[in-house]
Parts: sequence; C-alpha cells; structure tokens
Amino acid sequence: MHRCQCCKWLPRADTFTTNNPSGTGAYNFNIDFVTVGDAGNAGTTGWQNTSESLGAVAYDYKIGVTEISVGQIWAMEYSITGDSSNLSSNMAAGGQNTMRMLWYANWLNSGCKTGGEGLNAEGGVYNTTWTGIQPWAEELQWDNGDGTKNIWRHKDAKYFLPTEDELVKAAFYKGGSTDAGYWYYPTSSDTAPTASGASTGTNSANFAGAVGGALAVGSYPNTQSPYGALDMAGNLWEACEVRYSSGTNQYIPGWNDGYIHGDVWLRGTIGFGVGTSASDLGFRIASVPEPATMLLLSIGSMLAIRRKRS
Repeated sequence: MHRCQCCKWLPRADTFTTNNPSGTGAYNFNIDFVTVGDAGNAGTTGWQNTSESLGAVAYDYKIGVTEISVGQIWAMEYSITGDSSNLSSNMAAGGQNTMRMLWYANWLNSGCKTGGEGLNAEGGVYNTTWTGIQPWAEELQWDNGDGTKNIWRHKDAKYFLPTEDELVKAAFYKGGSTDAGYWYYPTSSDTAPTASGASTGTNSANFAGAVGGALAVGSYPNTQSPYGALDMAGNLWEACEVRYSSGTNQYIPGWNDGYIHGDVWLRGTIGFGVGTSASDLGFRIASVPEPATMLLLSIGSMLAIRRKRS
C-alpha cells in the first residue's frame, strides 16, 4: 500500500467555548480537522463501477479527522439544558436525526450560544426553522467555484456538513496534484481493509458486523484516508449534503434525501425525514481554512509540484 506523504496534513484543532444556560460553567471542546487541498481536482470516472462523477471540489477545505463524538455533540445539549453527563464520551455519536445535525452546524457557526440560540437561521449555515429548511436567497448561496451554487449552504458558512463531493474527495482522492486519481478504499489502499475491532493496523476498520456497534472515534489511528482523516471506512454511516437533480435543487441536505456511507464503499443511499434517525447514523463536520492556512496551502502545493517534476 502506498501513501501519498506529500499531501498529508497534520491535524489542527478548532477550539469552541460554550456555557450552561445560567452562564456559570464555561466549557471548552475541540474538533480536529485536516486540510483537503488540491483544489480543482478531477472527479471520478468509472470509479467503483459507477458512471457518476464524484469528488471534484474547486476549493480547499477542511474535514473532521473523526466523526462527531457523543461528547462533542453533547456540548450543544449542555448549552441548552446544562446537563453535563455525556461531555467526556468519545463514542461516535450515532442515532442523530438530520435536523440535529444541521442545528449543530448552525450552533458552531453562532459561537456556541447558550439557551438554544443559534440553532436556526441566525447560525449562518442552514436556513432552518423548527420544522424544516429553506434555500437561501441567491445572493446568499455558497459559491461552488465552478459556476454553480449550493442553495442550502450560506455563502459565509465556516462549519457545515460536507457535500458528497467533499466527502468522497477527503476519503478517496490520492492527492498531490489535480489529476492524482482515487483509491478504491478510503484507507489509502486498493486492497480491502480488514474488518476488526479497534486496531493499530494500517488497513483495518469497523464494518460488516466486526464489532456489532460503533466504537470510540479514532479507534483505528493508523488507518487513514489520503489526507489523514480516520474512520472513513466504517464505524457509522455518515450523512452529508446531497446533489439532487430536481429543477434548481442542485444540492439538498439529508432532511429530504440523505446520502450516507459506511463499510468501505461510500455508495449507500437512503431517504429519511426531518425527525428520522438510525442507531448507526452519524456525521462529521467540514470547514473552510483560515486565510493564513490558504497561503500555506498554496506554498505547499507549489513545493509538491516542484518535487514531482524534479
């Protein structure tokens, strides 16, 4: 198995601060991200026996190193109710309904406000209400950088659910250039991973009933996607924003038709409603790099190209 070392990025943690409703218990928590560079990469062609092209992303972004844990999502509960009982749990957060995922992204963008504030549109990512979601006005829609827009994601969003292109690229794209191609499995390998319990191996994962449930995030620290993300070959199915071909609805989050992945294929789809959840359904958060990181990425990309040509 070959790993592309030139394009792997060290994880960096974003730190968030919230409080209980009384304002007497400040709480800090981190979400680790790795940067997915190689902006403008080619999409898949005939990959995993499908004619659909996936994985082309015109901008640099960050992907969560792991799926969101119980402790990380419980920080939102703590900010609303003051209940701190699950803040220390590193278990992968399964059983999440889709509105809770969208609210969580909004809540992160709002600065992790207390008392339930920041869950709806003022969070600045998804234009949600207590019962559903609406597209943003055209001038507020996210620019995909390829002449299209994402009508569901706000143009100034910092934290969000990844699109299926963003998720596929982070999981499978080999990196190092804009035409590097794709691994067959999200473990930086064309060889199927071993289904097993927690392991320090370089090509192992929790899938196909190996454990019978989700494990703590990061239980396979040496099985990594090309950009350094973990648990992309299983543990939980993951919800993301989905391309949708009806009229102008180019992208639609999981509240209507959810694209989720698990096992090693990243190719499953189900439909689920606003209040629907499943015990093995979770998510990870994506983000955009800070301006300083963008500069470093540009320098790194030039150096990688120079090494490739030399």
